[in-house]
Amino acid sequence: MNLALGAFLRMVLGWRLDLPEKERKEIAAQAQALLDGGERGEWADVIAATELAREPFDDIEARALKGMSRLASQLPVWAGFGASIRGFGPASLAVIVAEAGDLSNYANPGKLWKRMGLAVMGDVRQGGLAKGASKEAWIEHGYSPQRRSRMWNIGDALIKSNRDGEYRTLYLARKEYELARDPEMKPIKAHRRAQRYMEKRLLKNLWQAWRRAMAPTEPMYGLPAAPPSPQGAPQAKVEVQPNTVVPAATSSADEAERSAETCVPPVGRLPSALSQEAA
Repeated sequence: MNLALGAFLRMVLGWRLDLPEKERKEIAAQAQALLDGGERGEWADVIAATELAREPFDDIEARALKGMSRLASQLPVWAGFGASIRGFGPASLAVIVAEAGDLSNYANPGKLWKRMGLAVMGDVRQGGLAKGASKEAWIEHGYSPQRRSRMWNIGDALIKSNRDGEYRTLYLARKEYELARDPEMKPIKAHRRAQRYMEKRLLKNLWQAWRRAMAPTEPMYGLPAAPPSPQGAPQAKVEVQPNTVVPAATSSADEAERSAETCVPPVGRLPSALSQEAA
């Protein structure tokens, strides 16, 4: 609703695609000032009515997010991974799981990146196809602006709140690297590339932590751990299909992306949090 109102205000203020970029930005800034509570003049009633109509939906969203956060905090991966990251709350974990589902279904981090709109397809970032790209190319990219937007919000919160933590430190180092590699690069582009890099590292680390938390030898939801094998007994074997490479832990998001087609055997499925609630 906010996006629709913003678009309406820009149009009535004279925004057009054929205007010079500077004029388009000035009009967009005027519209944003109206939304932020500036002098609204003749549009005061329209803005007030829209805000009033939005309130019930804001309440629904807030209650849903509170419930999702409560369920996410019960996942094993929260205590072992998410709880220690400043700027990454249960709500952030809940959003990722809501969009991606059981992370055990993803054979490697690259597949999770693609689900969340962060993959590189060939030499093109996911969703960055040219306007004339074919329908087949867009289908192959499998890009969802909604999922990408939600992952962007999670990354933005990390940049602002992680302080001197691992992820903000990684973001700053990557931004400096991008600017040093291409002195002509605009700072905003370096920022976006560094944020994407940081978000991919977060997802890779989350994927690894999820698999550790779901290891079948660990007790889960009150179930006993698998008993140790008697001394001298043959050990259980994990069958891997021929030509399947099991990737080692990677030291960077770039390295993980280069092994995006490698697969590891799935681990046990996570019981539905909702079924746990019902129980």
